[in-house]
Amino acid sequence: MKIISWNIRGLGSRRKRLVLKEQLVWLRPEIVILQETKKQAIDRRLVASVWGSRFRDWVCVPSTGRSGGIVIIWNAQFISVSDSEIGEFSASIKIRGILGIDHFLDRRYVLPPNGQWKGEEFIERLEVEGSRVIVNEAEIEFEVINFFKILYSSNEEAGWGLEGLNWNRISNDEAVWLERPFEEEEVKRAVFDCGRDKSPRLDGFSMLLFQSCWETMKFELLKVMEEFYYSGIINIVTNETFIFLVPKKRECVKASDFGPISLVTSLYKVVSKVLASRLREVMGTLSPFPRELS
Repeated sequence: MKIISWNIRGLGSRRKRLVLKEQLVWLRPEIVILQETKKQAIDRRLVASVWGSRFRDWVCVPSTGRSGGIVIIWNAQFISVSDSEIGEFSASIKIRGILGIDHFLDRRYVLPPNGQWKGEEFIERLEVEGSRVIVNEAEIEFEVINFFKILYSSNEEAGWGLEGLNWNRISNDEAVWLERPFEEEEVKRAVFDCGRDKSPRLDGFSMLLFQSCWETMKFELLKVMEEFYYSGIINIVTNETFIFLVPKKRECVKASDFGPISLVTSLYKVVSKVLASRLREVMGTLSPFPRELS
């Protein structure tokens, strides 16, 4: 059974629904869970725009204003749902298995301590060169992208270079050790080294889920690692990254008042941590500097 879970951050955009539909046609899941729908009602027309309407059933939790909202959609041709339960902030379905065994699938979202949604914040106005203020959404988007594009573009005349350094080579034994298949223990270590109480990743799962359900989820996770080992490719869903602008101060009026961070999926973070842990073991050999300085 293939289950797809995404924090969709709103289903209002027709273009976003079209992209989502293309992904679901390609991935062919049996169950789709969408969080942060920001929709107070989900009807068949909306479901059809996301995943087609033929043989689709669903349950949903309405949004609170412009925030929250969950919908669980399943292909009724292959999935038999015997019961469902909708809470104030959660949705659960009971799936009838092939052998007649029921399984529960649950998805929930949590309010902040004060019980109020703050909602997404948008840049409503931006000060650009010449102290000119723009409020048009398309202009703001262009200015922000252009600012960071210039800021992070390569400048060969600036910064430090690595030319002229006599890097060492790793030994054949170290090369074989680096290229060995991924082991369960190192994958588990990467999972449990991650902060368990941080916000959910783009796939909607926090690392707490992987840590709490390790004995159940490790088989699928190790399968992903094995596929990556033999193909050298991370699939498009796992590799999906969002750029989020974090305010550096209370009143942000210029693009330079924001700092970009990358929001990645939990699987991507596990893969990157395993690779980084391996490289860390041989970096001392590679460095041209004395070990105490490297």
